[in-house]
Amino acid sequence: MAHTIRCKLITPEARVLDAEILRANVPLHDGQTGIMHRTGALVAKLGFGQLRLDFPQGESKKWFID
Repeated sequence: MAHTIRCKLITPEARVLDAEILRANVPLHDGQTGIMHRTGALVAKLGFGQLRLDFPQGESKKWFID
């Protein structure tokens, strides 16, 4: 069984997503980082770029953060 994490993607206008994911690739101000089950705590400044979420069913969804 794959380990998942709860992901809530929220904008000022609406809740975009509330789901279990396997991995998040997040754009930071100085590069990208991956977040998975058991990743340590992280405080970081978001950057411009593609946010990719990978789901247990094998699909991925992408958004652009600006």
